[in-house]
Amino acid sequence: MVVVYRHDAASFQLARRVVKVDAIGMVNLIAGEKIVPELVQDAFTAEAVAREAIDILTNPARAAQHPRRARDAFARKLGGSGASARAAEAILRVIRTQSSVASRQASVVSRHSSVSAVVSVISPGRQPGRPSQVLEPAGEGRR
Repeated sequence: MVVVYRHDAASFQLARRVVKVDAIGMVNLIAGEKIVPELVQDAFTAEAVAREAIDILTNPARAAQHPRRARDAFARKLGGSGASARAAEAILRVIRTQSSVASRQASVVSRHSSVSAVVSVISPGRQPGRPSQVLEPAGEGRR
């Protein structure tokens, strides 16, 4: 495998100033090291791609090196086999945490809303500010 990348010079220079990475290829980014060669911008020429491809195809040790190094690096970074199960467990933990937080919030709201509401109803002939009747939400008894 050979990673190649070319973009217009202005965009590439801007991206280089904004994005600070040592690699462009996903394999190299995840591994945190150069596992596969990257030919970027001016280094990306037909001759360079041919040279890398011929070297990989004619050098059995180098051809075997990329997949093995990638697998080993991925296992170190991502934790080896069972990544899908670990990802699912992590997602479930987040869901449970959010569900627990939502449940606690609902409980707090429920406690506050179960406090009886006192409503002053002013009847003719009564002084304003003095309740003539106490109303409570349906189904609620006095406390």
